[in-house]
Amino acid sequence: MTGGPIVYGILFGGFGTGACIAGMSNRFLRNLLSQEWLMALASIVCAVCCLSLALTSSATIATIALAVGGAGWVITWTGFDVWVQLASPRWVVGRTLSIYYACLSGGMAAGSWIWGTVAQSYTLASSLESAAGTLSLVAAIGFVLPVRLWAEGD
Repeated sequence: MTGGPIVYGILFGGFGTGACIAGMSNRFLRNLLSQEWLMALASIVCAVCCLSLALTSSATIATIALAVGGAGWVITWTGFDVWVQLASPRWVVGRTLSIYYACLSGGMAAGSWIWGTVAQSYTLASSLESAAGTLSLVAAIGFVLPVRLWAEGD
């Protein structure tokens, strides 16, 4: 895919549009699906986005894929935020969230380095395909090993 800053902006606009739509429909989706299913589907949606980006050279398809990916990204982030808050005892939730966000930032930095190294060593398409496979694996693990939230007093 070729293009300059305008195409780059359109691609980011697609991602942001999907993220905004998912943010506005988050409550509806959480009422429709369980947290486990929603998180697994969001991982699959992000995998589809990565795979679509790896296989297309069309800016239009890439923008649509990024809109879908933006939606999956917001659902995933908000889902993990909810899990961390619900799994933490009330008296320590602030500290737990600060550790969670520090680990999240470190994980994004590590993931950026890993997938950037794969893209540099092989191709961008192979990096995106590998990321799609990893996201699919994460979704599968989510079904096999679901998160159990303990109620207070358990």
